[in-house]
Amino acid sequence: TRRNFFKKSLHTTQYGHLLKKSHARNLLVGHPGIWLIMSINRKHYYVYILASKKNGTLYTGITKDLLFRVHQHKSDLLAGFTKKYQVHRLVYFEVHENPYDAILREKRIKKWKRQWKISLIEKDNPAWKDLYEDFL
Repeated sequence: TRRNFFKKSLHTTQYGHLLKKSHARNLLVGHPGIWLIMSINRKHYYVYILASKKNGTLYTGITKDLLFRVHQHKSDLLAGFTKKYQVHRLVYFEVHENPYDAILREKRIKKWKRQWKISLIEKDNPAWKDLYEDFL
């Protein structure tokens, strides 16, 4: 089952450093290598980075529903920066259990130098692949 596979492969997942073993009761969306955690009895908060293209315009955000939020950006349903500059590619995300931790992390990343953000993205996603497509 997916849950058993998750327990066995957590330490080898690409984003394993963002997840904890306590998530074993969660539902999984994705494929080996990239997992999006959707908790049965716990809320999660996501800090994410969108890009217009490789080394293009970057946008950092926070949400409780990553797939829905990225869909809103991709569909230009949200007026503002991402619509104006066509920033639609999900290139990085983190999972947080505490909303305050997620908000703090988002604010810190937003203050980072551009090169630090690029290094963060390229550490786990060197090709700048659109991670959203892995969940469809």
